[in-house]
Order: sequence, then C-alpha cells, then structure tokens
Amino acid sequence: MVFHCEAEPGPSFVSRMCYSCMSDSFGDIWPHLEPIYYPPENFTKHCNSMDPGFEIGRRPCSHSVCVTVIEPQILAGQHVGNNVIRGCFSSVFKYGETPSFSGVADTNCTLIPMRKLLPTNLASRAGNRRVQMCWCVGRLCNDYPTVSSSNDKSQHGHIQVFHLIITCLLCLMSKL
Repeated sequence: MVFHCEAEPGPSFVSRMCYSCMSDSFGDIWPHLEPIYYPPENFTKHCNSMDPGFEIGRRPCSHSVCVTVIEPQILAGQHVGNNVIRGCFSSVFKYGETPSFSGVADTNCTLIPMRKLLPTNLASRAGNRRVQMCWCVGRLCNDYPTVSSSNDKSQHGHIQVFHLIITCLLCLMSKL
C-alpha cells in the first residue's frame, strides 16, 4: 500500500512527531491484532485521556499525518467505553484504504467504516461498525480528542445541560 499525503504548509515533515500509543486492552490481545497494526510505543490506559503526568510514546512522522482512532467497546449491545489508537497513519495501519488528507491544516475528524482499515480477508467481518478517525498535521497534534468512558460522557452531557439551565434561570432572574 502506498501512503500519500498532500498537506498544507506547517511543521516540516522532518520535524513532525506523533503520539504513539494504544489502549491497554489492545496489549492484552496483541497477538490477534499484530497482523493488522504496527506496534505502538506503548499500551496504556492513558492513551484515552492523555493525562499530562504520564509519558506517552512518540514517533517521527515524516511521511504521513498524525491520527487518533476511537473504536467503541460494545458488550452485550451496550457501549461500555472506547479503545484508542494514536500514531502516525503510516506506522499504525498495515492495511486498509488510505483516507484523503489533502489540504489538512487543522484537526479533522470523521466516522469511517472499520472495513476500510482492515485487510481484505477481515473486512467482511467488520459489518457496519464505524470508528472515529481524527487526523492532523503538526508536532504531537494527535492529543485530541481525549476520550472518556461512556458513563463519563453521559454525566458530562447532563452537567452541561444543567449548567445551561441554571445560566438561563440566572439571566431571567436578573432581568426581573
């Protein structure tokens, strides 16, 4: 597979570095994933949250763009969290269709079918599963997005709505 990237001017390809990690659960099943992915610098739960106090692996990325892939964990039909992969596109995926990165100037994200990242013999098993892929051009730019568990997202959404309601009520009360 040939990886091609036409990126906007920015940090030189020579100096570009990407975070390189995978969720720790990938490390537990690495023998099954090794035919699909190149190994990251480290397997860690901090790959999801990008905790500032923890050292995440880094790799040069002179020939591609930095990516973050978020794959939902589904158990018994319920979303229970996410697995995350961060790295240089061409040093993460061994197979799959290379998305078009033309004109990348900032972080962009999209949902893509998982089958586009798998070898032909496994693509049919992916069904309609989709993963979120974010890509960027810059030095260590793939720290976005940070990903929490589904419960944290739900609680965060409720807190945002509650905050909005309180703010609106305060605005209304100040006009009285």
